Amino acid sequence: MQQPLLLVTVDVEEDMPGWRVTRDVSVGNVRALERLQALCDGFGVPPTYLVTYPMVVEEASRRVLRALHDTGRCEVGAHLHPWNTPPLPGGPLTTPLRATEISRKLLGEQLETLTAAIEEAFGRRPTSFRFGRFGVDGPCLIALERLGYLVDSSVTPGISWVDEGGPDFRDAPAGPYFPSRVRPGERGDARILEVPVGTGFTRGIPGWARRLYLHLPRWTHLRGLLSRDYAGWVEHVWLSPWGHPPDILNRVVDDLLARQVPVINLFLHSSELVPGASGYATTGEEVDGLLGTLEAVLAHAVLCGCRGETLSGFRSAWVAGRARSRRDVRSTPQREERFGVTERKET
Repeated sequence: MQQPLLLVTVDVEEDMPGWRVTRDVSVGNVRALERLQALCDGFGVPPTYLVTYPMVVEEASRRVLRALHDTGRCEVGAHLHPWNTPPLPGGPLTTPLRATEISRKLLGEQLETLTAAIEEAFGRRPTSFRFGRFGVDGPCLIALERLGYLVDSSVTPGISWVDEGGPDFRDAPAGPYFPSRVRPGERGDARILEVPVGTGFTRGIPGWARRLYLHLPRWTHLRGLLSRDYAGWVEHVWLSPWGHPPDILNRVVDDLLARQVPVINLFLHSSELVPGASGYATTGEEVDGLLGTLEAVLAHAVLCGCRGETLSGFRSAWVAGRARSRRDVRSTPQREERFGVTERKET
């Protein structure tokens, strides 16, 4: 296995107090990125800032993002919010939408608008992407490929959004893969690489048990009974610094590394870094706690041998590593005969 890589992927989006979408857009949380950047710099992890259209076109936020980008210590990618990205035939919306809830034509036009705005602001075309509300679908992947994107990070392994009208990612791979252009949560032949948001278990359990856990009906309440609040046996957790203490998130890192997942993809929103700008932190102390948790998880991952990288940088390293592995296998037929395999399937 190659050295595992460590990502911090940030949805850089407008202020959303209580996660409410409003027509009056504020971008004040962008100022907190400098503090986050300094934290990531300390661990040698260049964050990937996935930016929405308002954050690109508003001068105040564009200035901060451009200053960070020009240092070469981060990557700027794209994050589509269909409710406030032109064209908007009926004007800005107050209801968040997924790709499946707008026409293919409108989706393509909005992606073109967002991509062009980022290219104009930063002097280079973005190659990394995440869809708002993790609402990616097949036509969205096709549109991204057409626009030159190389990597997507919209899939949330083990999570179903069906109750909210979104996709079901319960059976999606935990590690990187080339997705299906029909069902992005499955492997396929798309050219864009899927690097899922980091999710995992708080202890190592067999594959069959993971699948059984993820498909437990909600009405059974078995997940809650198995959690640290009751039996303390196992939980399935996002790698996000809000809502869980560092020791829980560090166990998820350990679980992913034990399963030889080659990338640890930590996720957060820029709005979480300002009190009252999201549905999470409401005080400065809570923001400090969030950043303290992130610091502890970064320290643990680096101690475990992970090296920092951006989303697009990970794609380059992973594809190059696969190519080297194939060359090594072809050049050592005796090893191929001994083990009976030419390449280990990704987790």
